[in-house]
Amino acid sequence: MNEDILYADIKFNQSSAGKKSSQPERHGPGTAKQESTTKSEETIMKETGLRLSKLSAKIGVLVVLIVICFLLLVLAIAITLLYYQEQRRNDNCLIQTKNLESNISVLSQKLSHLRDAFCNGTHCILNQWDTSKFSGWTTYFGNSTYFFSSEQLNWESSKNACLLMMSNLVVINSEEEQIFLKNSSSISNTGFWIGFTDQKEEGTWCWVDDPACNTTSPKFWGDDQPSNSVHQNKDGEDCATENYNENTWRSWNDDSCLKDYRWICEKSTPIFYL
Repeated sequence: MNEDILYADIKFNQSSAGKKSSQPERHGPGTAKQESTTKSEETIMKETGLRLSKLSAKIGVLVVLIVICFLLLVLAIAITLLYYQEQRRNDNCLIQTKNLESNISVLSQKLSHLRDAFCNGTHCILNQWDTSKFSGWTTYFGNSTYFFSSEQLNWESSKNACLLMMSNLVVINSEEEQIFLKNSSSISNTGFWIGFTDQKEEGTWCWVDDPACNTTSPKFWGDDQPSNSVHQNKDGEDCATENYNENTWRSWNDDSCLKDYRWICEKSTPIFYL
C-alpha cells in the first residue's frame, strides 16, 4: 500500500512538472504576438504616409504641368491672333500701295496728255503757264480771280492751259458774274472760251466742274443760240464762248470746239477772317 502512494505522488509531481515546463515563458507586460502586431501597424502607417507624400508630390507636379500647358495654349492663341492681325494689316498696306501706284500711274498719264497737248517735240508752247509766277490774275469777283488769255487755242487746249495754272475754264454761276465777265472781256471784239460744253450728249450742256450736269445755274445765250451749226469739217458747235456785244450781256455762243479763241480761267481765292 505504501508503494502505491509513493508511485502516485511521483506520477503527480511529474505531471505537474510537465505542465509547468510546457507553458511558454512571458517577458514584460505584452505577448510576442501583440508586439508583432504593433510593429506591423507602425510599418503600414509609415508606408501609407510615404505613399501619400509621393502622391501629393505627383499631384502637385501634375497641377504645375497643367497650368504650364494652359499658359502655353493661351500664349499660342495670342500669338496666332497677333499674326493674323499683322497679316491683315500687311494685306491692307499692300492694297493701299497698289491703289497709290494705280493713282500715280493715272496721274502720270494725265500729265503726259497735258504735256502732249502743249508740247511739240521738245518745245512746249505754253510752258510759261506751268508755274504760279505769271501775270494776268488781276480781275476779282466774289471769292474768285480770273485770267484772260492773250493767246488763242482750241477749247480742249484752253481747258488744259487752265489746269496747268491750277484752275478751270470759267464757270458762270449768276447774272452778276456774267455781267462782270462781259464787261471785263469787252475790251476787244473777240470771243473767249468758257467751261461750258455738250460734247458728251448733244443738247445737254455741262460745266467743266460738273460732268454729271447737276448744276442748274442760269444760262446766258445770245439770240438764236445755241444753234449747233455744222461746219465744213462736219463737226457741230459743242463748246461755248463769251462774246463781245455792247447791246446785251446775254452773249454766249456755241461754236466748234476746234476753233482757236482766247479763254478765261477761274480759280478760288482763299478767304481770311480776322
